[in-house]
Amino acid sequence: MLGDAMAWLPVFFLYFSAHLSLAEVLRLEAFYYAAVVLLEVPSGYLSDRSGRKITLVFSASAFVVSYATFIGAEDFAAFTTAQLALAAGMAFRSGTDSAFLYDTLHCLGREAEYASREAQIQRQSLNASAAAVMLGGFSATFALSYAYWISLIAATGSLIAAIRFTEPTHTPHMRAASGFGQQLALCLRNLQDHRLAWLFAFFIVSYVLAHVPYEFYQPYLRLLESARMLTVITAPQASGIVFGVTMLLGAWVAGRSIDWRHRFGLNAVLLFAIALQVLVIGLLGLWLHPALMAIILFRSIPMAMIHAPMNAAITPRVARGQRATYLSLQSLAGRLAFASALYLGSIGLETEVADWATLSWLLQVYTVFGVAAFIGLCLTRFRSST
Repeated sequence: MLGDAMAWLPVFFLYFSAHLSLAEVLRLEAFYYAAVVLLEVPSGYLSDRSGRKITLVFSASAFVVSYATFIGAEDFAAFTTAQLALAAGMAFRSGTDSAFLYDTLHCLGREAEYASREAQIQRQSLNASAAAVMLGGFSATFALSYAYWISLIAATGSLIAAIRFTEPTHTPHMRAASGFGQQLALCLRNLQDHRLAWLFAFFIVSYVLAHVPYEFYQPYLRLLESARMLTVITAPQASGIVFGVTMLLGAWVAGRSIDWRHRFGLNAVLLFAIALQVLVIGLLGLWLHPALMAIILFRSIPMAMIHAPMNAAITPRVARGQRATYLSLQSLAGRLAFASALYLGSIGLETEVADWATLSWLLQVYTVFGVAAFIGLCLTRFRSST
């Protein structure tokens, strides 16, 4: 909960834009995802080789360094440094947190509880995020950097918690392969399983589609404010409220995701999530109107809906000594795809700020991608519903 208390989420685009041009902001985000790509798989390998605890401690430390750097950043170089530290924090946590949970439950002989506990953790984390982003949005009314101060305090708490973790090594388990190349080969061999390969491709598509509104809803709100369509609250306040409510909705959905998987089947839940993501992006790209703030509220629902069911389908099918590396490899693919989408979107942009014509065009392009990907996933889905 402390690690996910990222109060900067509703204002980071506005904070960057206060110091950098639109093209620089998009490139900065692309560099972040590219950096995560470079660190993602090595972090998983470190987790499988050296332990979950040390990897999570390093992750929390990187978040502390990142937020402290953001607070004092004023030029592109400083922001890039902070983004690299943020990328390290994200990469070293990705995959390791889920593997840490599963391994701990395995040591206790309670791995059957994994799916429900993963959903419970997702719900609690989203509730923490909701409180943090609301606080960050309102504090940013006075100064955008205040959101990063709040995040820094929470990250320091998460570092203290990680230091107090216990490594789950009480039972024999398979360790990672001795060589990094051999470890990658073993992980990629898992993709010979049609179900794992489909889930791998699904994750890439869902990751890209989930992060499109995440990146662009802040300039969307700023355009509403500039057009005098927001008269009661400011863009940072609106961003904090919208982000907070989306997290609360996501928390509610996360708590019911496993029940929905049992009722409707895994395929139905996952494909519905993709369809909802495409719908949100498509509607935002068609109109600039305050009523569509309600559409933004659905942004976090798809990822909350699929997180626990998808991890429950993947984690037990991957060997313990490959688990964190495999999950990191999957995250790497998603982030690399989104980094490419952002960088391609920044090419040819001549506006210093995001105007409606540019924003609408970008969102419509991503909508076309989403529709095509949805069709492809429907045609190749695996037959089992569990």
